[in-house]
Amino acid sequence: MRQYVTSCVRWELAGAGWRHTVEVRYPDSACQNRFPTPIVRRRCDVSPRYRLGRADPAQEFARSLVLFLLRRWLGRFGGKRDPWERIPHHVPNTAFGKGSTRPFAWYFEGESTVRVANVDDVCAWLLECEYADDSGLFNESDFWQHPRTFEQLRRGDCEDHAVWTWRKLIELGIDAELVSGIRRPPGAEPGGHVWVRFRQGGRDYIFETVSRRRERMIRPLDEVRGEYVPHAGVDREFHRFAYFGFLSTDDK
Repeated sequence: MRQYVTSCVRWELAGAGWRHTVEVRYPDSACQNRFPTPIVRRRCDVSPRYRLGRADPAQEFARSLVLFLLRRWLGRFGGKRDPWERIPHHVPNTAFGKGSTRPFAWYFEGESTVRVANVDDVCAWLLECEYADDSGLFNESDFWQHPRTFEQLRRGDCEDHAVWTWRKLIELGIDAELVSGIRRPPGAEPGGHVWVRFRQGGRDYIFETVSRRRERMIRPLDEVRGEYVPHAGVDREFHRFAYFGFLSTDDK
């Protein structure tokens, strides 16, 4: 198995904008002998209009506080609601995960190196990628890769696969959302997860981007709605919102 260890993940000022650089090295000489290219390096220039690539801390804190109070109020007075029903509240970036610290428009910066013509091409490319935890790949508990970095490494966890897929579907003109929440797979423990929801032909689908089986990657929402508990979502216009699924304390 091809293993990587990051030697550098940093942000540096580059003219009027900002650039993040990721260097990846092989951990030992034996691995390097099998794969002679020693370093993978990717740079992504980021527009300065996105506040140095990070969300405003004060705004994020205020949104987190409102979300907490909203959850307490709805949990007490909101009654039984469909977990997939939206709550019109602009949730903070961190509602998607601890490592979600960048504005979502940032993930669409730069030109993609992967060309796809349809959803089948997206699935085929993902099936050649490898799932890897952030702790082993980046030595961080939660690190959200830029899609261009993911295209270079072709390794990452659920949010890396999902963010790349979300961008590709939108580039294809498909109405798609990035969703974070809980997945409850049959016969396994529930856990935090990120996936993609999209609409095509008047029907909603779930795109399970880390699945290793093509027939399990895309399934109608009606067939799998009990397997997923959505907490937060962001659409193609980068509007963020909550789902009533985040009120389910059993899944926290």
